[in-house]
Amino acid sequence: MFRNAPIKLLLSVVTTAIAWPAAADDNVDVAALRAETRQLEQQMYEIYNGLNSDDEFDVTCDEYKVTGSIIPDWQCNAAFMRNASSQATSGGFHNPMAAMTRTQDGFVPQSREQVAFKSRRKVQQLNDDMMALARQHQELAAAMIAFNDKREELAKLEK
Repeated sequence: MFRNAPIKLLLSVVTTAIAWPAAADDNVDVAALRAETRQLEQQMYEIYNGLNSDDEFDVTCDEYKVTGSIIPDWQCNAAFMRNASSQATSGGFHNPMAAMTRTQDGFVPQSREQVAFKSRRKVQQLNDDMMALARQHQELAAAMIAFNDKREELAKLEK
């Protein structure tokens, strides 16, 4: 294999957003490291998207502005998660209440975490697929390791 240590699973970004706002007081080194981490993440998913056989597992990354915020969040989502989120926020087409959550104040669209929980089997399938492909393709394994190493370096600086 590419490395003796096991490959770490990197798809937590599929189920949770990574908030990397560009604050005005960011240290230049942290901002550069953040940009490099995002680039490595995109490269990793581009390699994975080229290798996987299910279009629903294709992952894209971009900055999104959360409602009520001017600070964009960096998110990477598989196609099936984007579709499920879209249905949840639109209230669903055929059964609007299926995409809603009951609260004390009435019904609200499901949160990203709720959508991810409902899609957990697909998320596990995507994780399994990515790991299997990484075992077969050294380029993907190397991209996963490079991204994870850079992400850990960034996390240490942001503490």
